[in-house]
Amino acid sequence: ASGVTMAASPTYEENKLVLIAPSSSHPDYSKSGKYLFRNNTLTTMEIGAMVDCMRQKMGRNDAKVGVLQLKNDWGVASWATIQEMLKTD
Repeated sequence: ASGVTMAASPTYEENKLVLIAPSSSHPDYSKSGKYLFRNNTLTTMEIGAMVDCMRQKMGRNDAKVGVLQLKNDWGVASWATIQEMLKTD
C-alpha cells in the first residue's frame, strides 16, 4: 500500500486533503507532506524485530539467510533496511 499512497500523496497535498493510510509502512511516506498520516509501525521497526527474532532462534549472528524482495518502493526500502541491520551487528 505504500507505493499506492505515495503515488497519490501529491494530489492529496495539492488539494489539502487528509490521507490516512492504515498499511503504509515505507519510512518516507509521512515525510511526503503535512496532510499524510499512518496508523501503523514503520518498516524499520518491523524488520528490526524480525532480525532480532531470527538471531535468537538461530542462536548466532553469522548464519546465511535468503530474502525474497518485491521490486517496488516498499520492497526496495525493506531490503536496504535488512542489509543495514545485518551489517551493523
